[in-house]
Amino acid sequence: MLPERRDEDLLLELHALGELPEELAPEVARRLEQDPEARAYLEQREAAQRQILEHLPPEPALEQIRRRAAAERLGRRVRVAGYLGGALATAAALLLVVLQPLVGEHPGASGRAPDQIAIKGTSRLQLFRNGKGRPLAHRATVTAGDVLELRYLASGQDRHGIILSVDGRATVSLHFPADPGDATLLVRDRSVELGHAFELDETPGFERFFFLTGPDPIPVRQVLAAARALKGAARRGRLRLPAGVRVRQELLLRKTGEAPPAP
Repeated sequence: MLPERRDEDLLLELHALGELPEELAPEVARRLEQDPEARAYLEQREAAQRQILEHLPPEPALEQIRRRAAAERLGRRVRVAGYLGGALATAAALLLVVLQPLVGEHPGASGRAPDQIAIKGTSRLQLFRNGKGRPLAHRATVTAGDVLELRYLASGQDRHGIILSVDGRATVSLHFPADPGDATLLVRDRSVELGHAFELDETPGFERFFFLTGPDPIPVRQVLAAARALKGAARRGRLRLPAGVRVRQELLLRKTGEAPPAP
């Protein structure tokens, strides 16, 4: 049996899922500002979602999750309208906490993404080698000439972001936005494939990727300058970021071998 939840807890769940009715948003905002326990609850929920993503990769149960998610979509409007309707709504909200971070698509053998699916969950960056298979893990081994496809998910307060990488020679590459003068606004609650791939060159050692996020527009040139300032500490050094910007995710790829011969 599911434990009973207070109405206030249900409001926090709806807030975290992005389904809170607009008229209740001020009430939840006041509670988060005045109640440290409420803020801690949301932080713990986010940490639990990260743990699910680390230990339960989506592929093995993806088809079953999609079927459940399709059924959930039919009842979602009812749940939002009747969020105080009793134990059924509570169970559905708790189910979404587990299911939502796992619902998604990744590119198949063609390297093209299937139709995007609206999802909720922890903001994250995913790298796919040659558009195939599972996302590369932290410290995965790659080879010069590998082509990486980058995808991101933004949720919560992560409205703006930058994706960049630093290689073994401290060379900085900007992946999102496409140009330092472009806007940093992220598409939210969808798995988004960047419009270009990234081919690894023969620079030895590593390629270190950063997904930086924040609630407000981010000064891209200032962040790039901070990345270039790493120099000899490019592998382990910490970025000096503007106020309000944080490292949402970092992925280090270890590079080995030489580029494959040209066909």
